[in-house]
Amino acid sequence: MTNDDILERRRAANEQQRRVVEASAPLFVEACPGAGKTRTIVDRHLTKAVSDRPGRALVSFTRASSAELRRRCQLKGRPELAEFPHFIGTIDRFLWQYLVRPALLPNRRWERIDSWDRINARVNDRWHLSDFVFRRDPDENQCRVELRQTDRNRADYVDFRDNGRITAVEDAALARRDELVMQGYITGHELRVWALYSARTDADQLKTTLRARFDELIVDEAQDCSLTDLAILEELRRAGLPLVLVGDLDQAIYEFRDARPDQVRQFGVQLGKTLHLTGNWRSSPAICALAHTLRQDTTGRPDDAVGDRHDDLAPVLLLPSRKNQIAAAYQQFHAHATSLGIARSEQLVVAHAGRRLPGPARVRLSGGDLSSSKQLAWAAAMIEDRAAPQPQVEDAFAVFERALLRVWCPATDDQSIDALCESHRVDRTGLRQLVRSLRLPSLDGRTFTQWCADANRLLAGNPPSDHMTRSRKGRLVAGPDGSKQARKVVGTQPASAITGGTRGAVIHQVKGDEADAVLLIVPEDIHTAGLVDAWIRGDAANNEGLRVLYVAATRARRLLAISIPEDHHGSLAQHLASRGVPLNRFS
Repeated sequence: MTNDDILERRRAANEQQRRVVEASAPLFVEACPGAGKTRTIVDRHLTKAVSDRPGRALVSFTRASSAELRRRCQLKGRPELAEFPHFIGTIDRFLWQYLVRPALLPNRRWERIDSWDRINARVNDRWHLSDFVFRRDPDENQCRVELRQTDRNRADYVDFRDNGRITAVEDAALARRDELVMQGYITGHELRVWALYSARTDADQLKTTLRARFDELIVDEAQDCSLTDLAILEELRRAGLPLVLVGDLDQAIYEFRDARPDQVRQFGVQLGKTLHLTGNWRSSPAICALAHTLRQDTTGRPDDAVGDRHDDLAPVLLLPSRKNQIAAAYQQFHAHATSLGIARSEQLVVAHAGRRLPGPARVRLSGGDLSSSKQLAWAAAMIEDRAAPQPQVEDAFAVFERALLRVWCPATDDQSIDALCESHRVDRTGLRQLVRSLRLPSLDGRTFTQWCADANRLLAGNPPSDHMTRSRKGRLVAGPDGSKQARKVVGTQPASAITGGTRGAVIHQVKGDEADAVLLIVPEDIHTAGLVDAWIRGDAANNEGLRVLYVAATRARRLLAISIPEDHHGSLAQHLASRGVPLNRFS
């Protein structure tokens, strides 16, 4: 490949970005991984408004994505573009601020929560309310509820399913959900139902608030739109708000939330103008070639690797595993990455489920019937482990905050931390700062009874507010696990002890992330054969599992390794080789 060739390909990729920046709305943009999507959105935001409306709204589906958009505005020297009259935030916050909150009773306390786990909501004292999925299609009046089988409820789920008791507990979950909504708690599901109702019944409000204020609404990561999201966007479009949808439909991995990539594409095409970003500035040609095999369309060309790794020759590593033992695969991955000069901090291990990751990352928050004592021990493991996934660390601090409140006030688990702080006159920011300044006892070198005693002393000696006196509740009890080593109660050794600091994360947590080297763990379970078969057939359109693998694979910049059960190692290697993927097959 000549220098002129790569320069020409980069010019073509830059030209695609320029078209997206300058094109008028409405607009649909399909972007490949590493296409510079965020930078292109910010560059569009930097341009002068195309009408006399004062602001522009940029929404995404995660706080991390929204924070990145705001950070890019700062880096461009234009921090005012993240402030009024503009809007940069999550789609949930946008719907709440402009469609839902103005229509709610002003004299009641309303609180948005991202999961029912935030208030530890239970159903019949046995089930977690977050184990239930609530759905209501845009044209339905009745909410549907479905109990999902998860790692933490697997045994109970099988028992209830085999004895025909699931319908009854689903009805109980719906009643419990309605009770909590009446108390003022709103999750993303209720938020969307109410936003759609507001949009359909008060079009004049949309015109006076949104259309008058915003030049356009840019929806980042549009592949995550649910059917209800699309119905809301359609009402906004009808009200005259120009829409720009940007996303990679091959990264649609939230089907359980009613995200349907085919419906998103149909909606986007109906906007009237479609542009594509196909230049991949992140990954090497081998990684682009592998990712292409996980897409529905395997007849065209892979994304064009135009970045710094455009001439990187490192092949994809295919590593066999047996009975979900990944230690050998990890060591091979680490050795190969190190030989390429890739630091541990740039090595990332990802899996579909946390239990496939090493160390306490495998132990889920509130799993099964975890007691308060075990939850706080889990939190201690997460906080001390420098290789723990950041979302789980944040969950761990939330567990710590609740444990402290439980000692110093009659805390109830079906209230959020924000509500508890408000009820007991505790400064929320101060509580957050306090738990981050404290150090939970180490899990090593003590029994669980000893650990609970040390933790109780810590909690009892640090009131969240000076005016508080200790409650008689909330004391940690070791129970039947008291004689066990504290570390073994919550897991094995820290992930950092196994991987030496290599990061580990669940795939759904790494969207938007990247690393020089990525090890993707494909588990050995009842779904593996079907997944590999769909991969070989190229059936990504009907298999969300392949799209999950696609998200993981496309996080890699220089090196991608895949740990695959040995029974499928040979057939997958043959398929990838036939698709032209540079491969280093280990036996």
